[in-house]
Amino acid sequence: MQAQRAYKGTGGRDKDYWRCSRVGGGCGEVSRSYEAVQTLANAYVEEMLSRVPNLDPLEAHRSDIELRIEDLEAKSAEARRRWKAHQLADDGFFGLVNELSDEIKELRKQRTALRFNRTTMVDMRMLHVAIRSGRQASRETH
Repeated sequence: MQAQRAYKGTGGRDKDYWRCSRVGGGCGEVSRSYEAVQTLANAYVEEMLSRVPNLDPLEAHRSDIELRIEDLEAKSAEARRRWKAHQLADDGFFGLVNELSDEIKELRKQRTALRFNRTTMVDMRMLHVAIRSGRQASRETH
């Protein structure tokens, strides 16, 4: 579809519409009411944004991950301290440190994914607010 254009409709009033663009590979013949297309597009965007989960559970989960990482790092530091003091055998130390390290890496990946998801959701919420504000402004001018 090509951007909206205005034309004189019945009664000499300007009407906005969307037209199938020949430049974009379309037929150049089909056109639709701008207002109808925007109404459907806004309804679709609102429906998609209503499916975005609340941020609070993600924040709580992220806090749980942070606490778990801190706990595992403390256990790893304690194992190192005990190994250096010859209170822990080499095979026990290296097995434990490798296991803790693997779990910490996995939790850090989860934490990064949650940061990305949160940023995406905040961006979507901001887009939703902008769309609603734009639609309200559009209604006020028409």
